[in-house]
Amino acid sequence: MKKKGFTLLELIIALGLTGIIIAVVFAFVASNQRQVKKIEKRSEVQFQTQEVSSKISNLLMQSVRVKDISFDPTSNKFMNLELLFDNTDKENPIYKTIELNGKELKIGNVKCSDSINDIVFYCKDASGNYVNITSSNKSSIELDKIESLKFVVNFEYKEEKGSINSELNIKNHKSVYEELLDQVQLFNVTIRKFDLKNSEFINLNNDEFTIKNKKNNNTIRVYTFDNNGKKTLKVTSKVASNGSETTVVIASNLKDFNNTAPPGNLANIKSFRIKFTINNENKQYEVESDSFNLGS
Repeated sequence: MKKKGFTLLELIIALGLTGIIIAVVFAFVASNQRQVKKIEKRSEVQFQTQEVSSKISNLLMQSVRVKDISFDPTSNKFMNLELLFDNTDKENPIYKTIELNGKELKIGNVKCSDSINDIVFYCKDASGNYVNITSSNKSSIELDKIESLKFVVNFEYKEEKGSINSELNIKNHKSVYEELLDQVQLFNVTIRKFDLKNSEFINLNNDEFTIKNKKNNNTIRVYTFDNNGKKTLKVTSKVASNGSETTVVIASNLKDFNNTAPPGNLANIKSFRIKFTINNENKQYEVESDSFNLGS
């Protein structure tokens, strides 16, 4: 008996079914590969944007205050945020920027990404609600008094789009140097309230001095005391007629109160000024007071 083989029709049907199965398998694999690539793209974009958001947050938190923000005149999209970073040197303050040119983002002049569509900044209004900072309302916002910022980074990378939000306080604080300037200014104002024209030194050393008015015997005493390694400076005015005293705390974080007594008779001193010193993070800041004249 002869063995019966496959007919041509059966072979064609078998090959067709095999082709269909192979096509389905390839389509499934290709779809999975596309999905994997899409997930990889999205993860890469999210990682880059998270990194950008972190760098923006760090720069904002290290800055003293917002100086200016600018927008593209055509699209009204964000272009540049200028931050006061260090103003120890009043003549040459240090500024750092967040700059978006097209899709290229630079933070502190360092390129961080080329996939950023836009960055939207928000600040709190008088009611404590966040409002979008735009080219139209910028002039009504006191940028240098902003204490908290919220920003949204919109990105697009290899056809992937998305956004990431961040909110932080950039507590509008004064630099150490600015605080020292304020303390010296308070010292100047306090001393000038006293009648120096008819006064003279009756005591002067490194930690204190006393000036007495020759007409009414009123005194003003400037002195420091150690406060956990930092000097606290106080000014006490005493009215001789009724014995009342008024004390003003000028500073509580001084390193030095430089006031070296000159040789000779204190009554011969006709003018003086004081140097204030603060040390902070291995930096030393010095500011001198106004020059004050004694006697007629």
